[in-house]
Amino acid sequence: MSKNNFLRTRCARGFSLVELLVVIAIISLLTSTMLASYDSVKKKNRDAKRQADLAQVSIALNLYYNENGLYPIGSCISSRAPNWNCWGSPDQLSNPATPGRLLPAQDIVNMPQDPLYWDAGTACSVQDGSRLYAYYSDDGKRYVLATRLEDIQPNDPHYINNPNYPGSCLTFANWAIKQGF
Repeated sequence: MSKNNFLRTRCARGFSLVELLVVIAIISLLTSTMLASYDSVKKKNRDAKRQADLAQVSIALNLYYNENGLYPIGSCISSRAPNWNCWGSPDQLSNPATPGRLLPAQDIVNMPQDPLYWDAGTACSVQDGSRLYAYYSDDGKRYVLATRLEDIQPNDPHYINNPNYPGSCLTFANWAIKQGF
């Protein structure tokens, strides 16, 4: 086999630089598309968890109401602790048997936390973009449970825009379960 035939045969089996660059570009495009859709799926999963968490707290609040004739009065925001940070009427949220708890342990053992819990404020000065849950009841006959979803649709029946509940910490929220409001 001559030297020229060997080189010709070897080159015919390989890929050119242009072909390799085209393949790399296609793989990069597919990867970026998959990562974008993966991020969207993660947001939707976290939002579904938020909605399920607040639905469970709502059930526990209704159990509490059936036992006591009132919802807990005051405001609460979720924290890293198993309880939520609560303040309100001394006979409700500041009960010595369950200090700082929204609900007694027999109604709900561990209060849920936002999957991306991040509180950029203190007490009621919650900053926009915070990731937490909030509760508010002004009279024990009605309540609001709220959070901020990452992928909210304005046609969602639980969508809230600029929530204004005097004495509450719900200004960061865009989604809520409301009972009586």
